[in-house]
Amino acid sequence: MRLKTLLVTALGLSAPADDAFAQSQASVSVNGKTIRVLGGSSLNVSAVDDRAEVFGSGIRMTLDGTVLSMDGRSLDLGSFTLIEVTLGEGAPRVEVDGRRIFDRPEDGASAAPEDTSAKVARAVALFTGDGVTANIPEAVSLMTEAASEGNPVAQRNLGLLYRDGAGVARDERAAFEWLEKAALGGDSIAQDALGDLYAAGRGTVRNLEKSFAWYQASAVQGNAGAQTNLGYAYDFGVGTPPDPVQAVHWYRQGAQMGDAAGQFNYALKLLDGAGVPQDQRAAVDWLNRAIAQDYAPAYNTLGYAYDAGAGVARNPAEAVRLYRIAAERGVRDAQTNLAVSLEQGSGTPADLQAALSWYQRAAAQGDGRAAAAVTRLNAAGIR
Repeated sequence: MRLKTLLVTALGLSAPADDAFAQSQASVSVNGKTIRVLGGSSLNVSAVDDRAEVFGSGIRMTLDGTVLSMDGRSLDLGSFTLIEVTLGEGAPRVEVDGRRIFDRPEDGASAAPEDTSAKVARAVALFTGDGVTANIPEAVSLMTEAASEGNPVAQRNLGLLYRDGAGVARDERAAFEWLEKAALGGDSIAQDALGDLYAAGRGTVRNLEKSFAWYQASAVQGNAGAQTNLGYAYDFGVGTPPDPVQAVHWYRQGAQMGDAAGQFNYALKLLDGAGVPQDQRAAVDWLNRAIAQDYAPAYNTLGYAYDAGAGVARNPAEAVRLYRIAAERGVRDAQTNLAVSLEQGSGTPADLQAALSWYQRAAAQGDGRAAAAVTRLNAAGIR
């Protein structure tokens, strides 16, 4: 019957009178995606440019570009093309290309069985030992029960446990499946984590376009880590064409939300004037914010700022101090920068043996400049 029914697009709400099913159907299409509403009545369907809206009969749904929103939850549809909303008694059923999303409680009922939130809370307490004797197997059992009963927080937590091998044997396929359930339900943390799995090909086939779509779904909900990940995707063209302006926008969003990596990357853009007017003083401020969260690469970049006098008064000794902190934390560029300072006696007494040691560490991490310095010092008799 569905195949026989004509779609009603844009503002159309009428349908062929000889088809009972079509009489209760409305749809709207934008950007190659169609929202089709089945059943119910008194629906309002509209489309303006890239935005579509369906409301009435107890629902309000918007499709803005590729982002579908309903009940305060959002999901980036990526390559999905068909959204079907089935109305009847109780809550509407929403499916994207045949997969159910945005489960909503029936009138007067909770979103999941009444005790699932309590199960999740007890599982967390048993896992952490907060106020009770820790019992990891029981914690995992309770979390699994709640996840199986549809609790999205439990689904997300269980997915993260399987991803990390925390309390359970690491199982990346199980991690992917549970995180996908939570992500399809609109959980922003799960959406960000699912983006990571798609990016790395863990538990699923590597798919950078889907990774980008899930980062975007999470980012538009305000997840700071996802906002930074989305900025990185735009910055380096991962799963989407490069867009330096969008990269800066999302790095800034992540930075303002308190993500240390976002603060660091936004600072780099301000320092170089890439995609944003150069503002080295502001860059130093954002680097200090990232350092306040002990973000290791930020020590190195702030060291460079002091070395070059970029946004701050030049201070080679302070540069060396910052390089050393990052170098000891394994930041490759900091190891090379510290070695250069030691070799040249800039901000610290010259020490060729120490310089060689730091060059060697950086070279072991693939730094070509450091490898060349090791060869040069060895040729000069420094070993």
